[in-house]
Amino acid sequence: MATEDTIQTQTAGGAGSKGGVKGFRTFETDIADYAKGKNLSLVDIAAEEAKFRGAGFEMEDEAPSSGRKLVVIFMAVFVLLGVIGGGYFVFTKKFFNGKFGSSAKTAGGLHLSEPPILADDKVEIAANEERKEIFLKDLKSVLSGGESGKLFSILPVKYAGENKKVVSAKEFFSLIKANAPAELTDYLNSNFMLLKLDADGGHTALVFRVSSYEYAFSAMMNWESGIFWELKNVFLVGQTFEAGRAFSDKFTQNHDTRVLLDGDGKTRLAYSFINRKYLVIAEDEKILAEIFSRFDSSRYANPTATW
Repeated sequence: MATEDTIQTQTAGGAGSKGGVKGFRTFETDIADYAKGKNLSLVDIAAEEAKFRGAGFEMEDEAPSSGRKLVVIFMAVFVLLGVIGGGYFVFTKKFFNGKFGSSAKTAGGLHLSEPPILADDKVEIAANEERKEIFLKDLKSVLSGGESGKLFSILPVKYAGENKKVVSAKEFFSLIKANAPAELTDYLNSNFMLLKLDADGGHTALVFRVSSYEYAFSAMMNWESGIFWELKNVFLVGQTFEAGRAFSDKFTQNHDTRVLLDGDGKTRLAYSFINRKYLVIAEDEKILAEIFSRFDSSRYANPTATW
């Protein structure tokens, strides 16, 4: 009996293992079955699996690809607009410089370098090194009188054939018979402005560009003892002044100024530096204040200045 039960149990177990429910199918079991039938190696199986998974990734990325295309198109348009904008800037800059740059030419054939501030009007005086007395007579006539309230730029010009050219700073000092020290003139730009404020009989000033503030300031301090008399043909039109007075410090519109006062406390000469770049020598504080205001004004500060 025991033997029969054992035999039957073994037979049932064997039948169950052969005819029972099969295990679950998976992707790995299918590949294994396929590999057995095709006699494939593990390397071949890995390659096939990589192809399958790669195709899947491509299908997943297919939808977002349109978004990437939009980003690329947007960046391309942005770069194109940048190139167009840069080209426009270069063109307008060249046009602006060509129209108002350092080679600006007046109707009378006069070549000018653009000054740092704009005047209301211009007056030309013929300059000839061999005829200084005539030049000084004409200069005195222009500087005296007038009540228009305008700021005039006075241009001493010399002729070269049919063309005219404004004299340099050193040539101007020679024309007015001023022995300006070399320690000053060596640090002055050749361009300068001779200005007249046409009010209360006229107020005169000179504006120079300096290449070194430290050297120019030191030279002006050393020149103080003689500057008033050396510049008498510009600032002393029919005036007299007692000798022996010295310059003193003063603030004019928040600018450090050196002033020469007479016995009545009236300013007879003043000088100051603007932005450590420009030296202004003025007859009095009225025209000095006018020049300070023009340097600070968007209307009169020259955006195309070349010196």
